[in-house]
Amino acid sequence: MAEERSLGGNLNEAVRVGDTVRRRAGRWTPAVHALLRFLEREGFDAPRALGVDEQDREVLEYIEGEAHPGNPVPLPDTVFAEEHMTAAARLLRRYHDLVTRFVAPPDAHWRLVGPEPHEIICHNDWSPWNALFRNGSFALMLDWDLAGPGPRLFDVANAAYSWVPLGAEARAIRDIDARA
Repeated sequence: MAEERSLGGNLNEAVRVGDTVRRRAGRWTPAVHALLRFLEREGFDAPRALGVDEQDREVLEYIEGEAHPGNPVPLPDTVFAEEHMTAAARLLRRYHDLVTRFVAPPDAHWRLVGPEPHEIICHNDWSPWNALFRNGSFALMLDWDLAGPGPRLFDVANAAYSWVPLGAEARAIRDIDARA
């Protein structure tokens, strides 16, 4: 089957092939796939891990929706709507509570290992660029290749940095009281 189109990716170029997404695999891929299989068994919406192809690329389920690749294309202002930020925070909390039951393979290698304490397997890249939207509403988390051990707070801080518009750009929350 022919590769249909590039899906972007800052660290790892992804392409769609039929109803799958393909991207470069690495030493971390078996551990990430074990995590994704755990999430699937637990009913947590995330792309299903389908293996590795003949070009040594990981194969993931393609899920229909709108993804916003970000740089250099700015995110639409609607991504930063309060309801999306709230849904993103709730989903991260749900993931953190769920992943406490995940037992990583003994030979697991992770692409990113956060600081101690290693309380859970963090997503490590939860941002609007790694969210899937359907009909303008938040749907699920994408891009699990940076998942790895770390403290919950590390994941929360990274997500807040990515999701909360506090920067100097035009969409930033200007009123200091609203920022609090």
